[in-house]
Amino acid sequence: MIVTKFIKMHGLGNDFVIIDAQEKTFTLDSELVKKIADRRRGIGCDQVLLIKNSDAANAEMFVYNSDGSETSACGNGARCVAMYLAGKKSKSSISLMAQNRVLECDIVSKDIVSICMGRPEFNWEKIPLSNSLDPFSLDLKFEDNLGNVISDPVAMSVGNPHVVFFVNDIDRINLENLGPRIENHKFFPDKVNVNLVSVNNKSSLNVKVWERGAGLTLACGTGACASAFAAIQRRYCENRIEVNLPGGVLNIFVNEQEEIFMTGPAKFSFYGEFSFDQK
Repeated sequence: MIVTKFIKMHGLGNDFVIIDAQEKTFTLDSELVKKIADRRRGIGCDQVLLIKNSDAANAEMFVYNSDGSETSACGNGARCVAMYLAGKKSKSSISLMAQNRVLECDIVSKDIVSICMGRPEFNWEKIPLSNSLDPFSLDLKFEDNLGNVISDPVAMSVGNPHVVFFVNDIDRINLENLGPRIENHKFFPDKVNVNLVSVNNKSSLNVKVWERGAGLTLACGTGACASAFAAIQRRYCENRIEVNLPGGVLNIFVNEQEEIFMTGPAKFSFYGEFSFDQK
């Protein structure tokens, strides 16, 4: 029987079980991830985050969805890991490797972290899309079980693939009905995160996200980044945007080099241990 310590944290209700494997060897497989993430019989979380050593940064973060699949990025998770590492290493800034990109994370206050998420990717092969489609205006249309139609989305990667639909009212759309259909659509060979966005004004958006491999979530950091950048690209918003998610607010800034900066909370919930049989 192996006993492992963990840290439970969340960013706007998007919650994580974090395992620090910098000082020991630890491997996660999909079945163990699903057991940890199970909210009835396990610890319960949206994603499991594994921290390992890195030669290129202060640490490397690996992200696993609640369905056991590994994913390439997690903005809320990165803020939480950065906050944890900053306390452990007594630093005010943390460099975090995530899927071959280094995220520079600054601790703004006791529970606020700002991260440079880099530039979004619009090359269809790198998002990825199934073929050479126009990511700025995809020829897609979906109707939910209530008769609401969404169409003409923007696709991009901000470390993981996103599709952004602009609608008048995000609460009128049944994203739980549409999410699985869009996530698994043939246009997206690696599946996709689905964002519904309504524009309040030039500096404010309402956003709801269906995360691939996790489902409806209270907040999604990369989703907020993708939604804000798509709103700027379509000239709905300027470069400083308050993104209102079901779990709270993230602040997004896009500079002249089109780098996205995400600022928001990272909070500790509790520490604990879990045990499992070694195979």
